[in-house]
Amino acid sequence: MTDPVSVQTAERLTAERKFTEAADVYRSLLEVEENKTDAGLWCGLGRVLMLDQQFYDAIDAFTTAANFEPKNPKVLAELGDALAAVHEYEEAKLWFEKAASLEDNIRYQLRAGDMLAYLGKYDEALVYYTLLSSKYPENADLLHNKGKVLHHLGRTSDAMNTILEEIRLRKEMAERSPDAQSYAKLAAAYKRIGLWQEAEEEYSTAVRLAPENPEYHMFLGSARVMNGKPAEGVAEYETAAEISGENFSLLSEIAESATKFKMYDAAIRIYTRALAVRNINGDAWAGIAYALLMMNQKDDARAFFEMAKATGSMRELPWADKLHKSYKTEALDQAFS
Repeated sequence: MTDPVSVQTAERLTAERKFTEAADVYRSLLEVEENKTDAGLWCGLGRVLMLDQQFYDAIDAFTTAANFEPKNPKVLAELGDALAAVHEYEEAKLWFEKAASLEDNIRYQLRAGDMLAYLGKYDEALVYYTLLSSKYPENADLLHNKGKVLHHLGRTSDAMNTILEEIRLRKEMAERSPDAQSYAKLAAAYKRIGLWQEAEEEYSTAVRLAPENPEYHMFLGSARVMNGKPAEGVAEYETAAEISGENFSLLSEIAESATKFKMYDAAIRIYTRALAVRNINGDAWAGIAYALLMMNQKDDARAFFEMAKATGSMRELPWADKLHKSYKTEALDQAFS
């Protein structure tokens, strides 16, 4: 029988972002003979590994769980999420469809549609979302996904109308449930149509309600930058990084966002924090190289790009698979080829 105290310990460590320690607890539990077929423990391990960006190990854990509980839609969907994280979209779609066939859950259906979009099959994704719309006409997440696909298809007017309808629903949801997530999702909808002032206001509310959430600080920072407040924006990114502690995944996400909004100094500082947690990551080294290149510090950029290629060749992380497929490494390849 699974020791509930040990499971609680693993969950507490996960909440504290001590992912390695949490994974060790789950693994020790799974070494006990009677626990080896416990799908819940395998899923717990998989979730921790996902948070720690150990995606291939997470896939193994969720696959094991799915073997033990092949009719559990939640397990199948978590396996799909793990496969999607390493861009195995075709296979992930199959698992989301299996989950949806077992339980009428719109999340599973939306994720299957997402996979079509990630594969660049925008026409098929639009048909898929349109069919879902007849069943879920008031679902804001569905409208969000549909709007993105319409944008990719160049149907600007339809995309705008879809997002405006999403905003209407998000406002109603925030009024009914005035929590941080509701305001953050409303802000994201405003952001997608360039209403940055409105986005900043809603992200500010989200931060006020959940000041411990690093992503909300990051999103608020981007809105402030777009509203002509670069110093305030950088400060929010720095706060986001500080709150993230040693969470490599979050630090990488924050640094990537800072790069996209051309906060190159901040991006370098945050990527450096991430590399202090895990220095074998080609994408992080490439991120610093790209920021240096954009700041016209070419000699330093070349050195960091060489480190990116060296660590990427070790293939210890799945991001090595996409090292030469990002906009950053494309620019670096062009600069130093």
